Amino acid sequence: MLAWAPITGHADPDSRLESLKHKAADYAAGKANEVLGKMKEASGETSSAGYEIDRVYVDIGLRPAVEVRFILLRKVTEDERKTILERNKNDKMLSAVLKSLFSVSRIDVSGCKVEGVDMFISLPPKTRLVLSPADDE
Repeated sequence: MLAWAPITGHADPDSRLESLKHKAADYAAGKANEVLGKMKEASGETSSAGYEIDRVYVDIGLRPAVEVRFILLRKVTEDERKTILERNKNDKMLSAVLKSLFSVSRIDVSGCKVEGVDMFISLPPKTRLVLSPADDE
């Protein structure tokens, strides 16, 4: 049977709640820093993949999340994709990011151009394609 154990030793329930909030925020900030560090390290590979990191959003809370906005610079060839994925096959997180970027870059929506990709690194992970009206030239 699971027994209640005070989080900090404070007898006041409000103090325990505040302590829990601080611990959750600290944990979320730590995870966000970890992900941000990995994304910074990966920026060379994402650039090779045709994307640039534009913005990073961090959600701090019980369900921490990091959202990374990638801007599409150029489309890469299938051979480039294979080379980049092979080069990074041992880095699970980077491989997942690259595969996601490559899969959404193949999407073609009539009358629209791809502006970028929003990637949510959280549970569950999610990717959002950012579109804008295509220029009529």
